[in-house]
Amino acid sequence: MSERLSGLRLWITRPEPAASRTARRFEEEGASCRLESTVSLRPVNLSPEECARLSDFLPGARLLLSSANAGRYLLEAVANDPQLKARVLQLPVSAVGEKTARAAHSLGWQVEHVASLALGLQLARELVEEDASSRVLLPGSDRRRPEAEALLREEGVEVYPLCVYRTLPAETLSPALLELLREGLLDASLVYSPSAVSGMVAGALVGGLKPRQLPPCLALGSTTASEVVAKGLRLGAAPLAPGEDALVEASVKWWASKRAGS
Repeated sequence: MSERLSGLRLWITRPEPAASRTARRFEEEGASCRLESTVSLRPVNLSPEECARLSDFLPGARLLLSSANAGRYLLEAVANDPQLKARVLQLPVSAVGEKTARAAHSLGWQVEHVASLALGLQLARELVEEDASSRVLLPGSDRRRPEAEALLREEGVEVYPLCVYRTLPAETLSPALLELLREGLLDASLVYSPSAVSGMVAGALVGGLKPRQLPPCLALGSTTASEVVAKGLRLGAAPLAPGEDALVEASVKWWASKRAGS
């Protein structure tokens, strides 16, 4: 076990099961983690008409998975139609990163392609460059970023964007967490999406806290970091490279600098 984050009291705002995986990764570096999500994920039930439209689109299509949640909730959305689910599982899959690829494999897919960088836009570029498919099924949340879909459409790819889950910011924070925040007993918060930032601020305001009273945010990427600043929160670190490993390294650098200045 590393001690690079020893002494860091970290609030992880991700929902389960991702929160526990992230906690283990940061605890391996010596951090102590408190898990309380600032977002909730709600599955979307597809109507029979939507299932029929999806079925018509599948022949010749490729499945683009931008996250493990996209795959998990896609299968949940078609669970009531076993034949449709079986056809979805037979689609060739391109995944945004190794973690998403492993999750897809565990759900029953064979992954043919993994993006060289864990970014949806990079995955879309590589599909276009390799002329991998003229039809792409793109499941995701109601808050998914539009860049990958826009690039594919610009290059003549027929895209079927499918909302399979909704991302809802939290409305409240637990009394125990609010007390820790009031007492300044958390050193940083880990945020992976703009929705998580919105939920953090909303929950804090309901609990009587102002954004500047919250601990500095360690943000997964530039989009989330921009939301941190826009909401009036303090930004501790945000890696230039995508992925959780890059966030760990950025957090280690930030924590070392903070301890050196204390």
